[in-house]
Amino acid sequence: MAWEWAPPLATVVVGVAGVTGTWLAGRNQGQIALESARLGGESSRILAGEERHQRRIETSYQNLDRNLSVVHKLIGRLVSTKTSGPEVTIKEMPPDFLAPSVFDPLDLDRLYRSPLVQQLMEQFDTEVALLRGHVTTITLIGAGALDDSGATQALQSDVTGRAQRILQLIENVRAQMSLELRGEQR
Repeated sequence: MAWEWAPPLATVVVGVAGVTGTWLAGRNQGQIALESARLGGESSRILAGEERHQRRIETSYQNLDRNLSVVHKLIGRLVSTKTSGPEVTIKEMPPDFLAPSVFDPLDLDRLYRSPLVQQLMEQFDTEVALLRGHVTTITLIGAGALDDSGATQALQSDVTGRAQRILQLIENVRAQMSLELRGEQR
């Protein structure tokens, strides 16, 4: 009789342990489910942000490529090639052919450029600024505001070299943008 209370007590203890274990497991599953949902939402938000950023880069690079095409055609006239025909001198070009309105669209969307594309575009800007200076000098000499003393020929030669460097920079920028849009790096 002394041991008659042991089996019912054991049943109660095992039952309480089972119920407690089930309750704890359910509570943990709920926490795990909540944590999974939170992480899933967070990763979706991050992925959506990356997709928006990638779309902005693609749009920015498409706009930059279109604007570089205009500049390429314009600068290409200063260099003799198979497609553009004979080289044109500065004196034969309209005075505003290097107008800021042609180059201003290139500065849009700088925020979405990679560091390498930005570096190439800064080199491009430097070459264009030097080319503009030469064009201004040649124009002033042609107008009689400056003494020529043989400078026009030397400047025209340097203009051709700068134009070739600008065209090469345009090709380098396009190649880098293409690599980046394909997910490759150089």
